[in-house]
Amino acid sequence: MSESDDSEFCIRIVDRDGGPRENREVTCFYPGILGGSETRHTDGDGWCSFPTHGFDHTDKIYSVQYYDILILSRAILLSEGEDIHDGATFSFTVIDEAEE
Repeated sequence: MSESDDSEFCIRIVDRDGGPRENREVTCFYPGILGGSETRHTDGDGWCSFPTHGFDHTDKIYSVQYYDILILSRAILLSEGEDIHDGATFSFTVIDEAEE
């Protein structure tokens, strides 16, 4: 893992109609014991970016759906892992229970 690596990859969250999901919490886990995780929130176009930290793949990637002010939530598994490189992009469709 390179300390000076500033490359990144991007994730987009959309609804079933392809519309962007703004302010969705996305957490990316990096592989290995020292990999750790990072959490970001999507912008108005549904995008958020993560540093690669010199890794060539991720571990699991989750989004979190918050239900109300009581902070009830549900973790949604987006991916079991992705091959990443600088500029890689991934798009995931998230359907909230209220839409089902």
